[in-house]
Amino acid sequence: MFSQILKATLETLYMLLLSGFLATVFGIPLGVGLYLCSRSRRLKTLYALLDLLVNIFRSIPFIILVLLLIPVTKNVMGTIIGPNAAIFNLTIAAIPFMARLAENSFNAVPSGIIDSSNSMGLNKWQMVTKV
Repeated sequence: MFSQILKATLETLYMLLLSGFLATVFGIPLGVGLYLCSRSRRLKTLYALLDLLVNIFRSIPFIILVLLLIPVTKNVMGTIIGPNAAIFNLTIAAIPFMARLAENSFNAVPSGIIDSSNSMGLNKWQMVTKV
């Protein structure tokens, strides 16, 4: 019995850590993209589309999202059961939340700091990574 609990605990940690890592890897760049698109006049349409997709995926309850992703999970992972299939679903569910967290974090930076870094000659990449 203890071995089953240990195995299940290790599988849970595996799913948590890997899906969290993947959601961070894909969600933060999406959040940076959302932030940069919201600041650009030319990319307002792209921002509106990305913002809509993030809001739609954030509003779907997880269990419904899992059911909707069954065909995609089957094609991508080759199975719909097991830890690897769960990692795919957990990652897809967490990416929009990570993206919105990243976007809100960038929006929380005071405009004075952004203006001063801009006047010092920092480009957008340097402002995103250093400010």
